[in-house]
Amino acid sequence: MQKSNRRIVIKQSNQLQSSAKFAMIFWIIRFLSRHFINHQQSKKLMVHDVFTVSQTIELTNNQILRSDMNYLVCDVSPAIVMVMPLDSIDNQPFKVSKKAIKRALIRKDM
Repeated sequence: MQKSNRRIVIKQSNQLQSSAKFAMIFWIIRFLSRHFINHQQSKKLMVHDVFTVSQTIELTNNQILRSDMNYLVCDVSPAIVMVMPLDSIDNQPFKVSKKAIKRALIRKDM
């Protein structure tokens, strides 16, 4: 047996390069969109979530969301969230608009 001195040369066609670029761009867009959607979903309040706010929020019905308290979400409707303070003596649920909660940064306790 004799060894051959031939070299194997692999050439990529232009079509393969453009397909690879398209696949890479598609994968990056898909990854970033999934990451963004998951991030947005993690910020939504669901029933039985416990959260705190970063700053004290005064509400119109003489209620206050304090930054040093934990709150439990009792009910969620399209515009209003029913919350109950966990760290106070009177654990009476009260209504809070979603806009008021969105303004303050929410830290959900998982």
